[in-house]
Amino acid sequence: MVMGESISSSSSAGLTTDILQNQTTVLDTTPRPLTPPPTPPSGASSASLPAAPQDQVFDLRSLTGLVRGLFNTTTITADYNNTVGIYRVEDTLGTVIDPSSGTSYAPGDAGYSQAAVRRSQTAGDGITFDPRAGNVPVALQGGALYAPYIVANNTAESVLQGGDVNAYFNFTAANSDGGFDHWRTTEDGKIVVEDLFGGGDLDFNDAILTATFETPPINLPAAPQDQVLDLRDRTGQVRSLINTQSITANYNNTVGLYRIEDALGTVIDPSDGTSYKPGDAGYGLAIVRRSQADGVTFSARAGDVAADLTGGGVYATYLIADATVDDALNGKNPNIYSNFVAANADQFDHFIGAGTTAAGSTSFSIEDLYAGGDLDFNDAVITITFENV
Repeated sequence: MVMGESISSSSSAGLTTDILQNQTTVLDTTPRPLTPPPTPPSGASSASLPAAPQDQVFDLRSLTGLVRGLFNTTTITADYNNTVGIYRVEDTLGTVIDPSSGTSYAPGDAGYSQAAVRRSQTAGDGITFDPRAGNVPVALQGGALYAPYIVANNTAESVLQGGDVNAYFNFTAANSDGGFDHWRTTEDGKIVVEDLFGGGDLDFNDAILTATFETPPINLPAAPQDQVLDLRDRTGQVRSLINTQSITANYNNTVGLYRIEDALGTVIDPSDGTSYKPGDAGYGLAIVRRSQADGVTFSARAGDVAADLTGGGVYATYLIADATVDDALNGKNPNIYSNFVAANADQFDHFIGAGTTAAGSTSFSIEDLYAGGDLDFNDAVITITFENV
């Protein structure tokens, strides 16, 4: 996590964070005129706070694929019914992209709060929850940064509707009470929250939550029918050298590699963050889009092709029969065959290959006809060799 100066950084798969909550009286949340941020109290309660705790950010950039998380409320005594949200940010400045319009907002921009809430409600890009809910599971995208916010005594929907709502972000420029920092990181790695306008009683104990994140393992079978390219033992960019060794088909086929999230072949459509499993409506188009964002496509007649893939992931193969990527994305509805048979309309396995590989080269042969056609499996023979860039 990216936190205050007192917290050591960690890139381990388990990331633990805490958020705190306690209040004894019902207080008015109506926004009041701006006042200068108060000075935190002296003594033991403030001694545990770092000197410059400005931006507490969940840093999942060291993780890959789908990252599972679990939020748990460990302590809560407040009378406020707060809402906590986690939303994806584009950088450590807190820039957020509104998924409804694609517009970027920086903290302090008009519309930032609404954009952050919408981002938190987009699958894979965040979550909102009642901090009194107990255990709350979440699935986020590895390789990204996430930031928290709290809606004081109200809901996330109330922020979208406008009106007198106090939403406090760890990026202080986004806060309406003079830039008061409602989020602090203690020396033992906890995040503590103050939910009152302008800091209120400055007790910084208005919710305690723990959050743990980890990348689920991809347990590939020893002898899979599904040929996948396993690059989990590689780091950085991995150069893929692709060669069409033989081709006898009359079809002008397109071959592609796309990143998967698990051994079932789950793919995340980069256009909207939706997850699809083989057999789901929309899986074919999702893998085509994924190959453009995190993979490669090439003509089966192209000869030698070089492309860079990201290490740490697992890639599956697919074929667009006698058509191109543009044909698939522009509604021409060609046959798209994945090496995960459940994804294929004909339920036929169009790929025969070397199976799972973690290094060196792999090759596979393709049958491009619906339901197997002539079953010659010589419509393209592809060899792929990997080397670190």
